[in-house]
Amino acid sequence: MSRKHKAQVHVLTIQQHEMAMGYTDDDESNEATLNYFLEMFYSHHSFEENEDIEKGILNYIEKHDMDMLAIMPRTHLPGSEASEGRLTRLLTLHSNVPLLVLD
Repeated sequence: MSRKHKAQVHVLTIQQHEMAMGYTDDDESNEATLNYFLEMFYSHHSFEENEDIEKGILNYIEKHDMDMLAIMPRTHLPGSEASEGRLTRLLTLHSNVPLLVLD
């Protein structure tokens, strides 16, 4: 179905602090993994800075006329420490597109 409709996946990383995003060894490894698993559906990876992560995500969705939002919770914390899921709850309440949580 994805091929029939020429689906594309945009990957968005939002940092709350200014830093060199996309250039670390972890960033390069993640990029290679995305290319491997998503193949032709992987469009690009955007790096943006925004103090309000939810607002940054919602602005990106609107700016790029996205059809769906998929998030991977807990990827923003060091080690295996789990968050309370605040961002997921906020996006569930405020997103105007369907939300897929990849847990």
